[in-house]
Amino acid sequence: MKKYFWSTISLIIANLIPIIGVIYWHWDIFPIVYIYFLETAVVGLFGILKIILAQGVDYTIERGFVTDILLSQFFPRLNSGSSKGTVLISYFICFFFYVGLLFVLCLIVLSPSNFIEPWQSTYYVALGSLIISHAISFWQNYINKKEYLYAVPYTQMTQPFDRVMVMILVFSVATFAIYRIDVSTLTILALIIIKIIFDIIYHYQEHARYRDLIENYLIEKNLTQ
Repeated sequence: MKKYFWSTISLIIANLIPIIGVIYWHWDIFPIVYIYFLETAVVGLFGILKIILAQGVDYTIERGFVTDILLSQFFPRLNSGSSKGTVLISYFICFFFYVGLLFVLCLIVLSPSNFIEPWQSTYYVALGSLIISHAISFWQNYINKKEYLYAVPYTQMTQPFDRVMVMILVFSVATFAIYRIDVSTLTILALIIIKIIFDIIYHYQEHARYRDLIENYLIEKNLTQ
C-alpha cells in the first residue's frame, strides 16, 4: 500500500468531501448522484490518455469481467494486437453506451427539477477534488511509476469499464432503492462509504497488477547500466 500512498490518500480525501457535504452543507441525494456521474466521465477521459500513452506489446494484464463477458461480445475481433486507433474507436462506442445507461438510471432516480437547480459552489469543490485525485493517481502511478511501459491499449480500454459497471450495478441501484425507500442522512452516508470502499479496492487492484512487472523492469535496467 505504501507504493500508492499519495494517490490513495488523495482518493480518500476527495471521497470524504461528499460526506462533509451531507453533514455540514445539507446535501440531498441529487448532488451525490450527479457528481459521481460526472466523475465517471472524468475516469473515461483519463482512460483515453492511458490508451494513447500505452507502450506495452504483450498481453500482461489479466482480463476482467467486462472484457470477457461484455466487450468481447461487442468487438469479438478486438485483442491485444489491435492498433490504438481501433481501440480508441471501440472505446468511444462502449463508453458512450455505458455512460448513457448510467445516465438513464440517474434520470430514474432524480426528478427533472433536480437538473435545473443552480449548482452550489460546494458542488464544484467536490467535483474538483475528485478530478485532482484522478490526476494525482494518473501521474504518480501511470506516468511516474512507468505503468505505461507495460500497458497495452486494449487492456487500458477495458479497465475503466470495470469501474463504470460498479457505478451502474452498485451505486445507481442502491441510490434508486434509497430514493424510493429512505433518503435519510444515514442512508446517504452509507452509500458514500460503500462507494469509497469500492474505489479503494479498485484503485489498489488496478495498480497492483503492474507491481511485479515494474520491479522486474527496474532490476533489469540497473543490471544493464
